[in-house]
Amino acid sequence: MRIFTGSMTDFFIEEADEWRDDAWRIIKSCPQHDFQILTKRPERIQQCLPKDWGKENYSNVWLGVTVESQDEVFRIHELAKVKCELRWVSFEPLLGPIYLSNEELNSFQWAVVGGESGNLTGKYQFRKTELEWYLSLMYQIRESGTALFFKQFGSWYHHNQLNLKDWKGEKWCRNFPDVFKVRQFPRKLEGGGYGI
Repeated sequence: MRIFTGSMTDFFIEEADEWRDDAWRIIKSCPQHDFQILTKRPERIQQCLPKDWGKENYSNVWLGVTVESQDEVFRIHELAKVKCELRWVSFEPLLGPIYLSNEELNSFQWAVVGGESGNLTGKYQFRKTELEWYLSLMYQIRESGTALFFKQFGSWYHHNQLNLKDWKGEKWCRNFPDVFKVRQFPRKLEGGGYGI
């Protein structure tokens, strides 16, 4: 089973320091589950890892960073410094075009791409996305051979462009474009490493 860990927080935020050791103990004691940990604070990962960090004890941890636009690509470089079984990047919410180098593309094994959820009015209004941003990024990821998971278009396309009945992509409806029907997970290869 895959468990998205800390979906309503950042696992490496300072406020998590008081409970993170307990979380590491649970993760270590459940090797049958994969724990997907996502952060916007990759510079804190090294100092927050358990003392016995390593493949033998934490091969079930997928470490990831959120990259919303070109301005956050530096997070991929920070993540690449961490030794772990699997690295991933969440390009969600995608808020601008992103262009990655081969080095950046080869430093992670899984990518999630999606738009921003939100409301038309009020505090949590969504921001506009462009189909070209999705398509360009997805092309780069697929060409690199990295597993790709297109999660959702987000609220912009639901309300303004595609009028998707199922904008989250949980159930692909008739007008959900075929090119975005991609739900890949990385799989372990014999001899080591990951593939599609």
